Amino acid sequence: MNIALFEPLYVAVAWLVGHIHSVLAFFTTASWTWGASIILLTMLMRLLLFPLFMKQFKSQREMQLLQPKIAELKKKYPDDRARQSQEQMQLFKDHGVNPLAGCLPLWSRCQSSSHCSVCCTSSRSPLTAPTTSTPG
Repeated sequence: MNIALFEPLYVAVAWLVGHIHSVLAFFTTASWTWGASIILLTMLMRLLLFPLFMKQFKSQREMQLLQPKIAELKKKYPDDRARQSQEQMQLFKDHGVNPLAGCLPLWSRCQSSSHCSVCCTSSRSPLTAPTTSTPG
């Protein structure tokens, strides 16, 4: 896997976590501010992606409700795939369903990528840098 692909995401997440930490550190000097920064970043990502999840959920529900009608179309035109597709698209159009809206779970990859970036950020942080010890 090419880590360079995640570099822009790493920079953005590091910037966000750093600024959230700066705000929290303004109020307290406790050691939990880094953890709270990551938790707040996760909550922010969930809040930003919530409309996509709702749209995906509604689309899945509408597709489930149309499944009996789609099965009828398959029985009605068993040998004519072109006609099946045409009637199915008309059914989607009549009910206002977008079949591509089911692809929205792929957008959840954005959130998992940001979590990977948080892990990279914390592992590349100067606070967690390995210490060198001299043998005594």
